[in-house]
Amino acid sequence: MAYTESDTRAKLIDPQIKSSDWLESHIVREYYFTDGRKLIGGKRGQQYYVDYLSSSINSCLSFIKLNELKIPFPSLLIQQKVVKYLDEISEKTEKVKSVQKKKMDSLKALKASVLDRALRGEL
Repeated sequence: MAYTESDTRAKLIDPQIKSSDWLESHIVREYYFTDGRKLIGGKRGQQYYVDYLSSSINSCLSFIKLNELKIPFPSLLIQQKVVKYLDEISEKTEKVKSVQKKKMDSLKALKASVLDRALRGEL
């Protein structure tokens, strides 16, 4: 699913900004940093802007131009395959953890048994 530029802002960028240390008062959205090239007849060329500008005490810290930001999303089929694979790996991991716990419990019991026999002089 492809997001529009405003969807990308609303769903991906804004939540990250809110959870970061950036202060809302230091964020300027759609900041035009040029009036456009001067053309003949007093006209101007294309204006350029950044989608986000973070500033502090009149000092530009960073900017993001969303239409140059490529965020690829795999197809739903691929996402479903990835989820299935990760579920299988998770299930196998849980099985391995269970076997390891049983082996550790057996080793602890064996150690206790050997120590007990050694202390009784049966070895």
